[in-house]
Amino acid sequence: SACVINKAEKMAERAGESMEEGPDLATRQFHIQSKRFYVDVKQNPRGRYLKISEISQARGRDRITFPMSHVPAFRDHLRQYVDFLGEGDDTPRDGGVLKQSSYAANDRRQIFFELRENDRGRFLRIYCDGNYGAKSSVAIPGTGVSQIYDAVCSLLEELGSDDHALIPQDTLPESVQFLAEGKKFYFDPGSNQRGVFLRVSEVQRSYRNSITIPHCAWEDFRDSLSQFIDQMPYQGPLSRGDDLEDI
Repeated sequence: SACVINKAEKMAERAGESMEEGPDLATRQFHIQSKRFYVDVKQNPRGRYLKISEISQARGRDRITFPMSHVPAFRDHLRQYVDFLGEGDDTPRDGGVLKQSSYAANDRRQIFFELRENDRGRFLRIYCDGNYGAKSSVAIPGTGVSQIYDAVCSLLEELGSDDHALIPQDTLPESVQFLAEGKKFYFDPGSNQRGVFLRVSEVQRSYRNSITIPHCAWEDFRDSLSQFIDQMPYQGPLSRGDDLEDI
């Protein structure tokens, strides 16, 4: 309904994603299975950006957007999934998840990739997690991931990336993730016009939260965490009979 659309637009605006659509500078269109996909470079008063739209009868229109300065990192992550699908690994893990990763697009937005498999086949879900809980996502059938990748590459080659003010992604440390007590934790370095930062995200099925640590505070953050570890070594989970109020 119009109310739902307006609410989504307001949330996206608060997350820093301008909903003001500019003219198409270049576009690519694909039919993949029963869906239509558009990969567009647009421009509005805030600058140039890449938009990937997924249109289907079941879900309507979904989309994700990135400033052009962040598209090279997106392309590099997407290439990992093109290569993985080309290797023919057919062993689902973690309840249908074949591969997953993330990176920090900037100090407010996290980009997550999940390659999954269900009874209809493999698909790559890409979703952006911004401030205030605003999220956007697309789901690309496995057979079409390479087409989207090629479109992103050709648009970058044609129009450039506007990334001169950012530190190249390949010079930053690699992202780290791990699972603990049913939660996934992501450590993703990134950079923007203000410098280098580390985004730490806690992710569950229905809950996501994150903090951003500027580079100048990394050592203080590490020292504080080491102090807590030294003062209270891990002794395993509490049993049901433990009195939590005594801790």
